[in-house]
Amino acid sequence: MDIELEARIAQLLLRAARRRKLVPYGSFHAIFPPDLPLNRRYKVLEKATSSICDLQLADYGALLSTDSGLPGPDFYARFKRMHAERYYAVLGADRFRKLRLVEKQRFALEAREAVYRHARAVNAASSADAAADAPGPVEAGVAGFSARPVCSAVLGVVLVAGGLLGSAGAEAQEFSLFGGGSRAANTNTYSWAFNYQEGLGQYFAGSFSWLNEGHIPDHHRDGQLLQLWGRIPVGNPKFILQAGIGPYRYFDTTTADQGGSYSDTHGWGVVYSVRAAYYASNRWITQLQLNRVHVQRGPDATSVIFGVGYQLDAPDTPGPRDWAASSATKVTNNEVAVYLGKTIVNSTSSPSALGGAVEYRRGLAKYLDVTLGYLHEGSSKVARRDGITSQLWATRAFLNDKVTLAVGAGAYYAINENENSESPGPGAGKVSGLVTIAGSYRLTQHWDARLEWNRVVTRYDRDTDVIFAGAGYRF
Repeated sequence: MDIELEARIAQLLLRAARRRKLVPYGSFHAIFPPDLPLNRRYKVLEKATSSICDLQLADYGALLSTDSGLPGPDFYARFKRMHAERYYAVLGADRFRKLRLVEKQRFALEAREAVYRHARAVNAASSADAAADAPGPVEAGVAGFSARPVCSAVLGVVLVAGGLLGSAGAEAQEFSLFGGGSRAANTNTYSWAFNYQEGLGQYFAGSFSWLNEGHIPDHHRDGQLLQLWGRIPVGNPKFILQAGIGPYRYFDTTTADQGGSYSDTHGWGVVYSVRAAYYASNRWITQLQLNRVHVQRGPDATSVIFGVGYQLDAPDTPGPRDWAASSATKVTNNEVAVYLGKTIVNSTSSPSALGGAVEYRRGLAKYLDVTLGYLHEGSSKVARRDGITSQLWATRAFLNDKVTLAVGAGAYYAINENENSESPGPGAGKVSGLVTIAGSYRLTQHWDARLEWNRVVTRYDRDTDVIFAGAGYRF
């Protein structure tokens, strides 16, 4: 039975290495009978990884991943045994202390990059052999998979020459929801926000937010902002004070000065923020934030909002992460998605309609996607519009690639654009802007569920919010 288990584990790890992916421990344990003891499972794992390659060259077991993104204790025990000199050099004078988080991350990144290089070299060697039709010596492998000469001296030279990458990186992504009160033009109203933040070192962070400032007389204002934060711990790493500043691209539905009933005004502003955050656990964060909004046209505002945040890749202990780790692969290869939802016209009466869309998504780089789609906004009391969309996206994946978050910006060309009312006036052009925040949750290897919030930005007072749910197929 062990030989069959070794073969299945080797296949699982080789497939992940060729795709530069990680393997959740749950997928590893699912291979074994439920009553098989853990120590026996890890013995099988070590035999399987040794059959692929000498563990001193590349430990394929490093691809196993916990919820934090790091390997489990079994990996660090093997690393200590196989690379004792390197291990104790990092420990320094205190040879009996536990590894710090940043040291665990460094060892894991080094080992995983060595595996990816090894897998790439194996594929290159196999392709060259096939092209020359000259079979080489084949090592004895476990039943069920082919063991090419993966531990040859040539591959060893390739791995050593490639070098081991060291990084103090740590995944530092936080997603938060805020809600509270705001005051502008001597009027009290509500305010809420979505916020995504990444660490830029111990004392700095960057964030993207979608801020809604509620309704005050003659103004319904919201928009997107980028902020740079300075942050310091107070007393202990769980309690953090932050101060941030950044540009604000706002959209304001106002009562029209002349003629029509309303106007969609666009402009730039600045948001100053102060935040107190308490990291209650290695996942959850409670936050209190003060915002001061200054804009080109319209009233300035002050808001106090309370937030709940979630660390998307949990650290070992409560507190913020310093840096976000780089990804080894593109978030997206190819994906086709269909959507259905609601279109809301940004006017004083906010008429709505049923809408839908179809979209093709392609990954261009690690964190960059492009989409091409067709958007149907439906027919409201004000207008009917549909057409072709294209956007560039900044995209991040979390929780072993199960969850993605993205923000996109691009153009929307209206093929059909029909006015159903005389006010505020006929369309001034076919081309509009399109800004979107989106998220997905992977259900299976190919299928995922998706959410999108689209803002159509026009020059003729026909801005809309298009909120969709949908399903995507990845290939």
